[in-house]
Amino acid sequence: MAKIAEEVIQFLHNPNGVPFLFPGNHMRPDLMFQLRDEETGELMWVIVQAKWTKEVVDWWMPSSPEVWSALR
Repeated sequence: MAKIAEEVIQFLHNPNGVPFLFPGNHMRPDLMFQLRDEETGELMWVIVQAKWTKEVVDWWMPSSPEVWSALR
């Protein structure tokens, strides 16, 4: 997990073998990683921001304190 913006920037320039980055809770997005195009070999960034509400979680899966606390 990146705690400060400089750690996110460092990851973007050189992931150094780390497959995923979870920026800190005060930063957005929620998850960053790269995919490689099979044909060209080109790397592309995937940047994910999830918008969770308790109503969505209750609809999507059984409600439990453990599940809700794991989501940010």
